Amino acid sequence: MIPHMTPVPALRWIKSNNRLGLSLIEQQAVYLMTEGWNELEIARELDLEESTLKKTLVGSCNKISVCNSVELLF
Repeated sequence: MIPHMTPVPALRWIKSNNRLGLSLIEQQAVYLMTEGWNELEIARELDLEESTLKKTLVGSCNKISVCNSVELLF
């Protein structure tokens, strides 16, 4: 189960402004990634196939205008 989510500053901005249009599942996946969870752990937590999670993260990166998941963390 996802712990009480205290969003990192970027996610707090995304959620409050909703300008980037991240879905709830995208927000949760990005949050868990910033918390150090690996893709398999995130996929299991969110009840997704790992391939679906990867597509979700790619979509999130595109919406936030970063090139990869490493940039997403900074």
